[in-house]
Amino acid sequence: MHQHYAMRMASVNAALTGMLLSCAVSVQPVQAITWTQTESDGFESGNFSGWDGTSVSDGTVSVLTTNPNSGTYHLRARLDGADDAGATDYARVQWTLPNYTTGDLIASEFYMYTTSNMWADRNCTFQPFGWDTFPTLGKQMRIMVYLSDGLARVVKVQGGTTTEMTGTFDMDNINDWTLWRVEMKILDTGGWVKVYKDGVEVASGSNKDTDLDSVMTRSRYGFADCSGQDIPLNVYMDDIKHFEGAE
Repeated sequence: MHQHYAMRMASVNAALTGMLLSCAVSVQPVQAITWTQTESDGFESGNFSGWDGTSVSDGTVSVLTTNPNSGTYHLRARLDGADDAGATDYARVQWTLPNYTTGDLIASEFYMYTTSNMWADRNCTFQPFGWDTFPTLGKQMRIMVYLSDGLARVVKVQGGTTTEMTGTFDMDNINDWTLWRVEMKILDTGGWVKVYKDGVEVASGSNKDTDLDSVMTRSRYGFADCSGQDIPLNVYMDDIKHFEGAE
């Protein structure tokens, strides 16, 4: 009887071992991403020598010493508030990117604060950051703060259509330097976007079409665009960085 019981227990143990091994095999490890910084500027030159260009329409970009996040200098992007509600104005700095396409991993981060709630004071669809496909126009991936609810989301703009890539998040950081980071994997299907505020994930989107059907060639910071603004607005940025990822 004892021998029979021992044989039964051995059989049960073998079955349990097989089940555990089967479960262990089925678990897929999470692939870690290694991020490499390829661009960085904190405006410590006192000018825009660390950038590939600036562009403004009814606005200015300036390097100031008023209230840097670190070091001595920081960026101020300002829209003048001209009486042209309905127009798209901008004041931004930009980097040229090395033609990112399907399968690439990219990220940008920046410190930012504002001195007014521009989506309550506003008439401004605030867009502080974006990647685009210049010289091909009309294709962007950007942060956009909607007038309808005052909340931000990452959106894809292509062919006149705006598609939300993430859920909403609050970007109302008045008079307080806040670190923002956007990470993205570019894919026709299975792409993803993540947004971090001071190191904490606040929004994401998975299984998205994050490919703009053209290579991404440029990143912009400041007022990437501000549609319909009709009062003076300022946004301040510092310690801006761009990264490439590898799995």
